Amino acid sequence: MTKALGGAKEKDTHSSLPMTVEVCIVDPVDPFGGIAGGVPSFIRSVCRLAPPEIRFRVEGVSADPRSRPAGQWCSGHIGSNEVAFLPLLGYEDLSRQQRIPVTLRFGLALARHREAISGDVLEFHRIEPVLNFLRDSRPKTAVMHLSPKALAARGSSFRWRHVPGLYRWAEARILPKLDSILLVHGDARALYETRFPELAARIQHLPTFVDATSFDLPTAEQRSRERARLAASLSLDTDATWFLFVGRLEREKDPIAAVQCLRRALDSGARKPCLLIVGEGSMRGELETAVTAEGMQAHVRLVGFQAKEAVVTLMKACDALLLTSFFESMPIAVLEAQASGLPVLGYDLGGVR
Repeated sequence: MTKALGGAKEKDTHSSLPMTVEVCIVDPVDPFGGIAGGVPSFIRSVCRLAPPEIRFRVEGVSADPRSRPAGQWCSGHIGSNEVAFLPLLGYEDLSRQQRIPVTLRFGLALARHREAISGDVLEFHRIEPVLNFLRDSRPKTAVMHLSPKALAARGSSFRWRHVPGLYRWAEARILPKLDSILLVHGDARALYETRFPELAARIQHLPTFVDATSFDLPTAEQRSRERARLAASLSLDTDATWFLFVGRLEREKDPIAAVQCLRRALDSGARKPCLLIVGEGSMRGELETAVTAEGMQAHVRLVGFQAKEAVVTLMKACDALLLTSFFESMPIAVLEAQASGLPVLGYDLGGVR
């Protein structure tokens, strides 16, 4: 992000105040709530951990239209940093896949409100919204969370996979307009530098990171206390092995495979295994059916979307994180688990190794 910020406000040499930069994040996300997912977690962590001279505005989508109605500014704190938020759309349930994609509706709303969007630097977490700002002179940076391989990933919910040629055309039009291109997936850097050699100086690898101020190794006393509290609230056996699944309930995360893994563990003689599934998504109903079909109602708890603080507690209390995705870049949940001393069981893919 530093290259993009370099084009923002210059320090006022006549003032003793430090330079401040206002970063406007343009993405169909709700910084104060919504579904679990890598991109929302990434954005919230950036807002939480940024130094105070960087101020954030988010132009996004409300996951709670009653508390944060569309078209009305609101603000709140993420960590110690205050974040201003303007939802352009509101959805009661962002976990459900919409007939008209949220990204498309968000892009149309941006087109109507483009002139009202302020900020020294524009930050994007997908390329589609950039189309509304191709002629905007402000510094622009994009954090690209997926590898181009996502276009061909089996079962991916990435809708561009149906028209990969159109996506590549959009990239060729958009990427040259960006001041900084930050790639979360390490392998993607070589691919983009090959396709866009003239942009190599703007392309950087920005690894997925973990908020170590929240996720850390628990003491034996903390772990025992959190297990006892969760056991009481979720009717769990403290002597059982608790597996944890954290992620969107979508095809590429394959939560049904997590249930099937637990079934096999039970059949092989594992003692009282239990699976806690954190997240929401379009597969919620299908997942509930699978739990019943596998006869796993006594061993699986679907606890829905949980705030970060609850995930911190779960990481400290469980015995292992189960990652059944068949496509990943570098899942934040894996880093959070390891920072919490939680072993990870997952496929050898993306940055997981």
